[in-house]
Parts: sequence; C-alpha cells; structure tokens
Amino acid sequence: MHTIEKNLPFHLQAYHLIKNDILNHRLVGGQKIVESTLSRDFNISRSPVREALRMLEQDKLLVSSPQGLIVNPLPANEIKEIYICRMMMESFAARLTAETISEEQLAYLSTCITLAETAQKQGNIHSVLNHNTNFHELIVSLCGNRFLQDFHHVNQNLIILSRSNELYHRNDADYSSEHRQILEALRLHNGDLAEENMRKHIQNDLDYYLKYINNSK
Repeated sequence: MHTIEKNLPFHLQAYHLIKNDILNHRLVGGQKIVESTLSRDFNISRSPVREALRMLEQDKLLVSSPQGLIVNPLPANEIKEIYICRMMMESFAARLTAETISEEQLAYLSTCITLAETAQKQGNIHSVLNHNTNFHELIVSLCGNRFLQDFHHVNQNLIILSRSNELYHRNDADYSSEHRQILEALRLHNGDLAEENMRKHIQNDLDYYLKYINNSK
C-alpha cells in the first residue's frame, strides 16, 4: 500500500506513485486502472486521483480503451516508431554535445555507466533504467538546441516506458559497452563518431526488443 503524506499535494503524490508503478512494471501494459480502487489504496478522495490520472493520460502512460482507462500497452509497432524518433533526435544531440561537453560532464556520464553496470550485476533493473536514462538525458540536455530538447521532453515518459520494456527482457549488458563507445566519442569531441555510435546503440536496442517479441510469438 502506498503512503500519501498530508503536507504535499495529493494529486502530485498520486501521479508520481502511479507513474513509478507503471515504469517499474508493477502496473503492466493493458492493465485497467480503477479510480475508486486507487482512491481506497491511497486513502484519499477520488478528486486528486482523477487529476493524477488526467496527467498520466497527457503523458500517454495511460490511454482510453473500451474497457476504460488502461496502462499504455505500447505495441511493438509503436515502440519501433518511438525508437526511430529517438535515433533521429538523440544521435544528432550527441553530435552537438560532442562540440562543447566538459570534463566534469564526461565524468558524470562515466559514473552513470559504472552505476548501471553495478546495478545490472545486482539484478536491479529499475536502477539500471534510472542510470541509463540519466546518461541519455544529459546528452540531450547539453546539445544546445532548445527545440530538440523540447520535442524530446514532451515524449520523455513514452521513451522511458519503451526503454523499460526492452530492459525488462534483456539479460546482458551489451548496451554498457555501447555507452562507453558513445562516451569515448564525446571525450574526443568527435561529432561524427558520437552521432554514429548513438545511432548504432539505439538501433541495437530496437533490434533486440523486436527479436524478443518475434521469439515470444
């Protein structure tokens, strides 16, 4: 049962709790969301729960269905489209970031990789997701193109959800060596190589997920 604190806005707390449950796969794709059940679980009125659900719909983490509101099931074709958009945005962001990235920022990216590797060995996939997300988001945040950053931010939650779908089925750390290749290109301030390595990394992630889907049929 989730705990709601009395001194913070209820709808924001409910929003973050439900969002975390979705991204951690405690609420799975296609699962029906019942407002009254959440209200009872959180021990708050239905009004803040309703507002939290509205916010999650805006994030596209929840979608309407004939059965009511459900967790976005993100079918394979939609994940493919999200990854293609990521390839375009994040690869170009890596090219731009390579021009200006500092030693301190490079050190932070290196720390993200190391922490993700440690979490992978411990089987803590949620932590892997967080550290990998920090790695990718910093690269985008440093690119200096405000419109690219805005487009990326609008779809941030869908990007994280699609990445979590892939990671929850991936049992190896191949992506870690790919992150290190991106980092090395950034350290060399080689925009061409940074862009190429980021594109290959995201394509490999997509290929892995589509292979998993095909093998599951």
